[in-house]
Amino acid sequence: SNTSAVDTAIASGTISVKNGFLSTLKFDEMVNSKITENPQIAKLLGVKSQVATKGASFDMQSGYTFSKGRMTLKDLKMNSPEKNALELDGWLQKDFTTELKGTAFINDTQIGGSFRQANSDKQGRLVVPIKISGSLKEPSLEIAEEVISTMVRKTVDLEANKFKNSVKQEATKVIEQKKKEAVDALKEELKKRGLSL
Repeated sequence: SNTSAVDTAIASGTISVKNGFLSTLKFDEMVNSKITENPQIAKLLGVKSQVATKGASFDMQSGYTFSKGRMTLKDLKMNSPEKNALELDGWLQKDFTTELKGTAFINDTQIGGSFRQANSDKQGRLVVPIKISGSLKEPSLEIAEEVISTMVRKTVDLEANKFKNSVKQEATKVIEQKKKEAVDALKEELKKRGLSL
């Protein structure tokens, strides 16, 4: 029969890798280039990001189940010393085809300014929902158009709030100055009449 041990094996548990290294899969490069190749973001940023990497060191942990030649990964977490991270769920077939969905946290990026500020976590890493599919030897990375639109909207909202706060602060300064001038004028007038506050 053509059935192998891999096809009939059933297993579950936790995978943990310390000090691993990906020399061919450059997820940080993939995410950065996907973001900047989008026309909305390229226009907003005004420049294309260029990230050079020779691979990535990482620590990884994930729960898994294995059945009928497919490994299902649950809560896959990969963290690099540079504070880049992937958090994914999905599956990997015995032929190394995969579909993983989740979030990339990119610290090592030239994307900055309001775009990064509006789309970052508390550690300042760019947060990008992603889907990785195809062969792990040459995976395809997708960022859904609605995700890009949401990221751009967050950036526009941040800029609008900055502007609104700036106008509000300036108005408050003008009001305080006018109030001080009015009080000073009133004090001067009362002083002229022999009265004081």
